[in-house]
Amino acid sequence: MIIAGNGNIGIGDNTTPLSLLHLHQNTAFTATLFHITNAGTGTASNNGFDIQQEYAGEVYFNQRELEFVRFQSLSCDDVASGAIFNS
Repeated sequence: MIIAGNGNIGIGDNTTPLSLLHLHQNTAFTATLFHITNAGTGTASNNGFDIQQEYAGEVYFNQRELEFVRFQSLSCDDVASGAIFNS
């Protein structure tokens, strides 16, 4: 981990973090994953929310809970997506 003089933080094998938080996976054929959890979701690998970049460049936003994903501007939903299931 690197904390640069300008306050940028680099995690992984990157010598100069290019933004406030820069994640870098230096292992070939391995995804870079940012995993977010809280007390309500639990802490297991199948809990919370992921932002993942595969080694080839594909990007995934993975809501691991049976809850909505919302994109908002000015506190109003622009897009809302939720799981559909049979009860």
